[in-house]
This record gives sequence, C-alpha cells and structure tokens, in this order.
Amino acid sequence: MGFAFICEGDTTTHGGRVVGCNTANTVHGKAIALLGDMVTCPRCGGIFPIVSVKSGLNMTFGDRPIATDGDKTACGATLIASQGTATVAPTSGQGGSVGGGKSVVAQARSAPNEPYRGRFQLLDDHTREPVTNHAYSITSADGRTVHGQTDANGFTKWLNSDEASSLTFTNPGSSSA
Repeated sequence: MGFAFICEGDTTTHGGRVVGCNTANTVHGKAIALLGDMVTCPRCGGIFPIVSVKSGLNMTFGDRPIATDGDKTACGATLIASQGTATVAPTSGQGGSVGGGKSVVAQARSAPNEPYRGRFQLLDDHTREPVTNHAYSITSADGRTVHGQTDANGFTKWLNSDEASSLTFTNPGSSSA
C-alpha cells in the first residue's frame, strides 16, 4: 500500500486547499501537487508552499518530488488526499516500482521555468458569493506588496515569484458593493 497523491483542490488540516499546480501531470483530470506548490490557509491567513514531502518515494516531475497524503506546508498544515487510487510506495531507488499509480499521466513539463503564482478570492461569509471591487493588499514573504481591488469574480491580482513564498492577504476596508 502506498501514499495517495495530493492534487489541486485537496484540503489540509487547517481548512485550506491546494492551488496553482502545474497541469502537465494529472490524476483523474486534476493537477498533481509537487514540492513547492502553493496551499491556501484560512487559519494562518495566507498562501504557503508545500515544504515537507516523504523521502524514499523517488518519484519526481520536472525534478520536483510529488506531494502525498500527510505531507506538510510551511504553515504546519497537513495535506489530505481526496483520492486513493493513484499512490506511490517507497522504493529502493531510481526506476523502482511506482506502486498503484496507474492513473498518473506523465508528460513533459510545459514550462520548465514557470513562475510560482498566488492570489486570493474574496467570498461573502454568508452567501459564499464573490465580493467584487473590494480593496486589498497582498504581501509576499520577501516583502513585495500588491494593492488593488477584487475583479468581477472576487479575485485579487496574481503575484508571481521565481521561488515558492508565503503570501499574506489584508483587506483594508469594507466593500461598497
């Protein structure tokens, strides 16, 4: 028995979700999460990278190890797999058995130097509808800040980086909508 792959949209013990995975590698139509991919965290108030994955699995895509059930994010949340059919088991080295990962479609990475990206979607607590035209600020761990207003779908602008970084969202005012 192996460890289930984490995919985009899977949850965490802090109530967050995996976001922004590269779609070149999928399981059941969902992008596979890799070391460094980003995860939202409502408890900690930001977007954080996957920083701790199991050693000995010897499975990578684009030189990045896959994330599996039980791996950790920078804020300490534990990843929870939503599927159990695509798995990987520890192996003795390169080229060893991949376990039950029959559903994995391995493809070349579409953009080897693809940047890390993060953004937020503002939702009304009661209606769960997007909050539009709301002022916000996003700050990355390296101190870069983006200010703006949410778009028609409640999304902030994207913040791009060459390396994984935590993002912190602040919403400085109330919406006039």
